[in-house]
Amino acid sequence: MEKIKLVESFKVSAKAIKKLPITESYKKISYREQDFTCLGAYTFPISIPDEENLNERFYSSELWDNVLNNQKEVWEGSFGLCDHPEEEGSVKDIYCVWHNLRYGVDDLGKKIVFADAYLFGQWGMHCKEAIEAGGLIGLSTVGWGDLEKDKKTVIPESYEIERPADWVLNPSYQVYGTKEDEIRSSLDVKIEDIKESKEKESRMKIKEEKLKKLEEKNLVRMLKNSLEEIKEKEDSREKLADLKEMLTYWEDIDFALDMKEEIEEEVSNLTKHIEDTFKKGKDFDKLAEDKLSFEERYYRIKEAYTGTEKKYNCALSLLDDIKKHCRKVDTLYEEVQATKNTMFTADEYGQLEEQISNLLSDIEKLEESLTLERKTKRMLEKQLARIETRIRENKIRKEKRNLALEERRKKAMLEDRRRAALQEKRNLIIERKRRKHEEEVSLDFTEKNEIKRYYEDLKYNDPEIAKEIKEEIFSCKTLSQAQLTYMKLKDEIDKEWKKFNESSTGKSYDFTATQLDKTEEIF
Repeated sequence: MEKIKLVESFKVSAKAIKKLPITESYKKISYREQDFTCLGAYTFPISIPDEENLNERFYSSELWDNVLNNQKEVWEGSFGLCDHPEEEGSVKDIYCVWHNLRYGVDDLGKKIVFADAYLFGQWGMHCKEAIEAGGLIGLSTVGWGDLEKDKKTVIPESYEIERPADWVLNPSYQVYGTKEDEIRSSLDVKIEDIKESKEKESRMKIKEEKLKKLEEKNLVRMLKNSLEEIKEKEDSREKLADLKEMLTYWEDIDFALDMKEEIEEEVSNLTKHIEDTFKKGKDFDKLAEDKLSFEERYYRIKEAYTGTEKKYNCALSLLDDIKKHCRKVDTLYEEVQATKNTMFTADEYGQLEEQISNLLSDIEKLEESLTLERKTKRMLEKQLARIETRIRENKIRKEKRNLALEERRKKAMLEDRRRAALQEKRNLIIERKRRKHEEEVSLDFTEKNEIKRYYEDLKYNDPEIAKEIKEEIFSCKTLSQAQLTYMKLKDEIDKEWKKFNESSTGKSYDFTATQLDKTEEIF
């Protein structure tokens, strides 16, 4: 899949930039035993890891670890351009050279990605004059990469940085840089003394350990969210493939093993379910073949029955004719007996007697044939009745199964509509809260941090509800107000879901899904 261009902007705060003061127009500045000639050098924060920006993009610490450790040949000594050129840009638009991309922390202890900008040329002077005049410097990072399924999170291993930062007007992170943020060091930048370096290294180790724990915590939350999304999928094969892909994550991590066991158990259950479903499909195909065989036999027997019935009717008609003929023969015989001495010769009488004997023999044979035909007819009628009963039962089963499937589909549609209505109502509530919040004054900084930590706890304990009421929580002025807001909105959401679940229940048929499954197994 072709990578997309990712442009993420930052307005650098005054406290986040440091400048190396230079008294003359151009001076040499030493960095790692190298001398660079420039108008001035500034340390800019260019990205905030593990935090969603105004473009709704999420850059993780894992992504920046990959950039810092594996892409140094790209960003070290790269150029910063004025604005974001639509094409590759021009050397006429360069205002700085970037060095020393690294991690750091701000005054609040938040993890930040920093870089040193060495200004030169016409636009470098323009940037320096803007900073000296008290202007805010907006910075925007340029790179290429792919997004996760949420269309927000940038996949760490896919991201390739192009330029650490360009100078823009409206960055996506509301953070600016000013004159207060210049690098405060001598013309020849000296390394801190050994004691300060060790203290700094110790602090960095502690921060790295905290960051590692935070990353593990965030990863566990992301895995839980992904697992919940996978469980909601209806396609068993797609769900099984996603769960197997999740298991590959544990090739590189050694925590959250209980979640791994849960996923392995889910994979085992899904595999068994798919195999059982496949077996039932084979049984159904066999029943369908048996049904076709029964139908073919039915039509053959019906056709044979029709032919036999015709023969039977013909035999009955012939028998009636024979009986009439026999009655005539009996009458004639009596007349012959009465007048045999005078009207018939011996030869004629013998011939007549022979004819009568033949006729009686024919009658006996016809009666035997008629008896056999009657037995055959009764047997065929019984077989036909059994086959018609089986066909009616199969048809009823099929109609019941179709009705059950239609009922499930209608319930799913009703649930989707109710969910959409509920979501729309929530969005209206959130919008009213947001507008009200925009009219109120800014929160106290310390209270804001308390509210933020309170929301993180809510998000960890109840991520679904926390996601729905994020705007309302952050619109509160105090921690106590945020707590009351959570309790109120949680009750509203619980009531809505309770109403939804009650309205979604009910029976439309006299048979249950379990009974239907049993009926299908009998069929």
